Formats: sequence, structure tokens, C-alpha cells
Amino acid sequence: MVIRARCRTDRSYINDISLTLMFPERTSSEIVQAVWFASALYDLPAPKSRWLRGKAYTAVVLTIKGRFELAGKLQPVSPVVIPAYTESTRITLHPGTALIGICFPPGVSTTIFGKRVTDPTELYSLDSYLPWQSLEQSLTASDNHWRQALVLYRWIDRWLDPYTLPDTLSETLTEIEHLAGQEKLDQIRPGVSFRQIERQFKHYIGVSPKYYQRILRVNRVLQQLRLSPESNLTEIAYQQGYSDQAHMSREFKAFNHITPREYCRYLKAR
Repeated sequence: MVIRARCRTDRSYINDISLTLMFPERTSSEIVQAVWFASALYDLPAPKSRWLRGKAYTAVVLTIKGRFELAGKLQPVSPVVIPAYTESTRITLHPGTALIGICFPPGVSTTIFGKRVTDPTELYSLDSYLPWQSLEQSLTASDNHWRQALVLYRWIDRWLDPYTLPDTLSETLTEIEHLAGQEKLDQIRPGVSFRQIERQFKHYIGVSPKYYQRILRVNRVLQQLRLSPESNLTEIAYQQGYSDQAHMSREFKAFNHITPREYCRYLKAR
């Protein structure tokens, strides 16, 4: 696995929280979905929050300075493993906080830690032979995002290569991600044991293949609205394979705690 300095970068500034996402090249995307940097200014009058999308991704979060909360619960200063949330979850940064995250695709953290993390957990309480402490020290000693990103890329390149998913699960995830979302599993992977795939999904990700399809479909709607909040909701529902707009709205709210129409109004008001 080779991670180069060239990568796609996405920056956003929402509710006084700055977030920079760096997506590695395709050759490494099976192990690391993104590295990210989040920060809040020192002079904010109060802690600020934004939503983490529920995408079944797991993350290791290192606090460079300050404190943060997940779903209203204050997290320790030491590195934390964030579980694979399937619904949007609120992250709150206290003034002056700076965080660095390594985001893993569905299931990969189970291969790294030998078990599926179901709640925010202190990293050093988990069984792992990886040199996380040296990574934390190197990141803390680096004085900007680009140097920190270089430290991360080199560390990931050196240590994470062996931690891949079983081929059957990896190939099924790839197939599901490239389909509309309403296909049955035997249509996606004909000839592959449904029970085997379902067991792998439950063990590595914690949800069924069908539930994972629902997560992906809702996130496709969310991304489409984010890019074009003026979009016709009925047309999007049809494009994404929902029976009607009401069905899409119910699913969207179940995962994001807000309706598509409310989300569009929020985007237009920013």
C-alpha cells in the first residue's frame, strides 16, 4: 500500500468548527477512508457542535489540545476510538480544541483491534500491537496540518497494510456501494452464500447487508441535497429507488434526525 501526498481535500466551516478532510488515493482507500482535522477557535463564547454523518465508519480521534464531546458526553483527552455510528451523531468542540482523526471504512477497525467497538472507547484500553503512542507524539510535535498529514501517511503506509477485510466481504461492500440500493443480496453476489456474507457483516460492521444498503442510500440523498439544495425531492426519491417522497423522508429522518426539506432549508440559510 502506498499513500502519497497527493490526495483529494474537502474543507468546510460550519457553526464555527473548521473541518478539513483528506482522502487518500484509491490504492489505499480499502484501509483508510480519510484523515481529518477539526478545530474551534479559542475566543468562542461557548462550545460549538456539528453533526457526524452516520456512515458505519469507525475513527481513531487524537486530541491535540482542548476537549470534545460525543452525543453530549465529554470524551477523555487520550485517543478515542469512535464506533461505527449508523445515525448522525453530534460532536461538540470546546473553545480552542484541535482534533485529528483517522477514519476507517466499514469493518476495518475490527481487523485492527480484533473486535468491533460499539461505544466510544479509549484507544489504549484496546488490544493493539500498533505503535499508537509514537504516532500521537509525532502529531503533537508537528506544527501544521500538512506536516501532520505527512506523519499520518507515513505511519499508515508502514503499519496498516496487513489489516484488510476478507475478500468476500470487501467485494460485497464494493458491489453494494456502486448499486442503487434496492437490489437483493443474491442479485449483487450470485453464487455467494448469503449466510456467510450476513455473518461477516454482523461480525465486522455490526449491521445486516440490507441495513447497510439503507445507510448508503440515505447518504446518497444527503450528498445530492448538499450539492444542490434546490433539487426536486420527488425526483430524488425516484432516482434513489424509494417508493415515494414520503418513504424517502421517513428514512432520511430516521438516520439524520431531520427531514430532507428541513435539511434543504438549513443549507440555503448558511
